Amino acid sequence: VLHQTAIENAEAAKLLYNTNIGLKIGFGNFVGELATRLNNIDADKVMQILVSDSQRITGSAYLQSGMGDGGPCHPRDNLALTWLCHKLDMRYNLPTLLMHARQLHAEWLCDIVAGAAVTHQMDACVLGLAYKRNVSLIDGSAAMLCLRLLAKQLGQVFGYDPLVTGKEAIVLYGEDRELRIPVES
Repeated sequence: VLHQTAIENAEAAKLLYNTNIGLKIGFGNFVGELATRLNNIDADKVMQILVSDSQRITGSAYLQSGMGDGGPCHPRDNLALTWLCHKLDMRYNLPTLLMHARQLHAEWLCDIVAGAAVTHQMDACVLGLAYKRNVSLIDGSAAMLCLRLLAKQLGQVFGYDPLVTGKEAIVLYGEDRELRIPVES
C-alpha cells in the first residue's frame, strides 16, 4: 500500500510499525507464559480464538489516540490478571503495564485541560462521562477518572452527560465533595 505523506509521518510510521510488532510479540509471549504457568491452558488455542476476531483484535479498531479504555470489563479484567500474574510470579506483567499506561495517559490529558483552564481563567468541564457512546454507565469510565484527576488539580471541575446525570451537572470539589446542579436548556 502506498501513502503520500510528509517525511516526518513516514519516519514515524516506520518506527511505530516496529513498535507495534513488538507489542504483538510481547502479548503473544505473555499469553504463552500465562498458559504455561497455569498448566491447563493451550496458548496456541487461545491465540487462535483471539486472532479470529478480525474486527477488534487484528483490525483497525482501537488504534486511534484519545481516551483510555473503560467500562466494567477492561479495567476489572486487567486488575484480575495483574493479581494472577503476581500470584504466579510471572516475569512479565502486561496487565499492570496497561493499567499504568491508562493512568499516565489520563494524567497527561488532564494536564493539558488544566493548563488551558488556568491559562484562559476558565472552569474545566468534562462532557460525556459514560465509558462509551450512547450508554449511561460510568463503571470504569476514563472520563470519570479524568473528572476526578481534574478536581484534584484544579479544586473544582464540572462534568456533564445527559444520559448519566439527566438535567444535572456534576461539580466535583477537590477529591471528596460532589454537588449536582441543574443545567439550563
